[in-house]
Amino acid sequence: MTATVVTRTAARVPAHLRRTPRRVAAALAAAALTLPLAAFAAPAAQAHGTRPQPPAPVTSEYLPGVEADLHLPARPARGRVPVVVMIPGGGWQTADRSGLGQLAEALAARGVAVSNATYRISGEGTRFPVPAQDVRCAVDAGVDAVRRAGYRPGPVVVLGHSAGAHLSSLAAFGDDAFRTDACPYRPVEIDGWVGLSGIYDLRVVGQWAWPMMGATAEEAPELYAAAATETYLVDRPRQHLDALVVQGDADELLLDTAVAEDFAALLRDHGYDTRLRIVPGDHNATFQAPVVADHVLSWLCRVRD
Repeated sequence: MTATVVTRTAARVPAHLRRTPRRVAAALAAAALTLPLAAFAAPAAQAHGTRPQPPAPVTSEYLPGVEADLHLPARPARGRVPVVVMIPGGGWQTADRSGLGQLAEALAARGVAVSNATYRISGEGTRFPVPAQDVRCAVDAGVDAVRRAGYRPGPVVVLGHSAGAHLSSLAAFGDDAFRTDACPYRPVEIDGWVGLSGIYDLRVVGQWAWPMMGATAEEAPELYAAAATETYLVDRPRQHLDALVVQGDADELLLDTAVAEDFAALLRDHGYDTRLRIVPGDHNATFQAPVVADHVLSWLCRVRD
């Protein structure tokens, strides 16, 4: 297993999320993706002419009533393309994927196939574990869409922001726990996971998790344990799975960088090859292409399938 690389180090905290201040919960309703993204300044030209432009994204349903936008790179001359499936945040109550669109475009312009997917939400009466099951199916569907478009899928990564970071972590580390027969696609293994501004244990977020969970943590402790990413971490992982944990240094919801530092340390302790990046900005800065695209791309070069 490759040694973990982090930009900041932190002592292992056994109850890694318990120190998160309770007032974080009161701000989580603002976690929906609402801030505009600045344009990502990809190189405009190469030595032998202008960079080929990716095709326009195509929107389709991967489950009835559940959509994803497929962003494909300009067709490669040879070889395989990495596949990144993006999952939006929204406080576990909404799932507006539009804010991730420019990050998807930035990655596609650099040779990555991206599926920007939504999932069923508590605002429509959906309860856990359905959103996590949708995310796991979105990964299989994204790879299937890339293959059907004529590309050869390479490493498969799921990336989530905020609540989407939590749900995508369950899909990545829980794997078969969130696969269902309702997903009609060929199962694929996830090779990497990216968490942007995430909280990975709903027991610390109070009332904002209740609509999705249908009960409080005190009323349904086993249900909340099933929604905690730590439940699914195993020592000496049975498959190689790289991780990238990103948080803003001025995150107004998480208040400090402890959540990201502690979760990266937890993954490292269980043997996952993990990088931590603390980037400039607030809770939503971590999905802005100029802030995070280069970090994702450089990390993606290390992911093996």
